Amino acid sequence: MAAALALGASLLPLAAAHAQPLTVGARGTSATSPARPGQSKPPAATVSVLDAEGKPEPTTSAESPPKAAAGADKEQIRFEADAVQYQSPDAALGGAQASETVTATGNVVLRRDDQTVRADAVTWDRKTGQIVATGNIRLVDPSGNVLYTERVELTDAPKTGAIDNLLLVLREGGRLAAAHGVRDAVGVVQHDKAAYSGRPVGDSDGCPRKPS
Repeated sequence: MAAALALGASLLPLAAAHAQPLTVGARGTSATSPARPGQSKPPAATVSVLDAEGKPEPTTSAESPPKAAAGADKEQIRFEADAVQYQSPDAALGGAQASETVTATGNVVLRRDDQTVRADAVTWDRKTGQIVATGNIRLVDPSGNVLYTERVELTDAPKTGAIDNLLLVLREGGRLAAAHGVRDAVGVVQHDKAAYSGRPVGDSDGCPRKPS
């Protein structure tokens, strides 16, 4: 059960990269070719990688993602998307209203170590450190447990965040569903309106039921 509660935060370590320079590549573009403010890069198929210092790794095709070098830092993140749009700060706004936002859309995939996150869109405010993933989110941890949800919001603290309407499918077959989940800075996870089943959920014919 403890493992089930912890999985909801499997995306949270990605927020630790918010203080590092961003290098992302839309499929079919060079990871080192920055997008112009307000413009998207054309779709195709490359992967860009961030290391612990925010330095780009060489890009390769999505079918053969780059391998981490021996002893590479575990903060390395692989990033894929159909389109990436970069919005630079508006100097006219100034102060707290100025922002630096990166939005990835279309089959977004984030990979860190053995964790994978898929979503329709991911928005990253580099100034505040907030990361929001939305739409058909599927998080897979190294043990094979899968978390389904529609929205994940992260704060600038690497270990904190919130998830709404989550469904956790354990590799052994158990399931945990909750209307809302929150993890605080010390790692305590709290779920509201939660239900847990230690047995696989099946349909009337005894076949495994797909998440819904």
